Amino acid sequence: MRKINDIAYIDTKNDYKKTPILILHGWQQNKESWNDIIELMQDEYRVICPDLPGFGESKNRKFLDFGVDDYARYIEKFLKELGIKKINILAHSFGGRIAINMASQENSIIENLILFSSAGIIEKDKKINRVISSKSIKKIVPEKIKNKFKSRDYINAGELKNVFIKAINYNVKPLLKNVHCPTLIIWGDHDQELDISKSYLIQREIKDSEIVVLQGYTHFAHIENPYLFSGTVKKFLKKNEKI
Repeated sequence: MRKINDIAYIDTKNDYKKTPILILHGWQQNKESWNDIIELMQDEYRVICPDLPGFGESKNRKFLDFGVDDYARYIEKFLKELGIKKINILAHSFGGRIAINMASQENSIIENLILFSSAGIIEKDKKINRVISSKSIKKIVPEKIKNKFKSRDYINAGELKNVFIKAINYNVKPLLKNVHCPTLIIWGDHDQELDISKSYLIQREIKDSEIVVLQGYTHFAHIENPYLFSGTVKKFLKKNEKI
């Protein structure tokens, strides 16, 4: 385990000519949850997988009030510290919000983007996606939040509750039109965490994008079948290699 600026991370350090892969894990997950994928990808790519700030071994009180913009800028700083000039990003669920933010920037260093069951699409016309204003965050007691969202993620968020509230209020939809790198959208058709309909919305908004639906798999397809998952990612990256 390595550490830079309070971020713990795995780095295979493979000396390949191909652009490295950065993995951004999901909510309440950690770098170790991607061990199987790292092992299967490292034969061709340098793989970097951090514990996102506040998760796993990346603990510091300064992370307890982070929003998505804070995460994106901190990960960009992390990559700069590693001397990374170009990167492929594989982002899962919560990590997708961060990756989309990064990819939408004018000076983005992302060559290829893989969004796996990516979170952050808020359709304000739907009752289930009510948004809490940031000014109200500190005024709302936990019981009301629990009743509104009935979310085990919030209930189990612990000291990251402010991070969670900021994240679910962050709508990536307006940013998608600014993502110009080749993008693969992966979704399991049995995903009960995030409905597969979100994948088609993302595809419509990102011009250079495609969808792969993993039949019979859930929100955690990378764990359920790492060979299928890593093979899907490799196929997409090989098609878009810039060597």
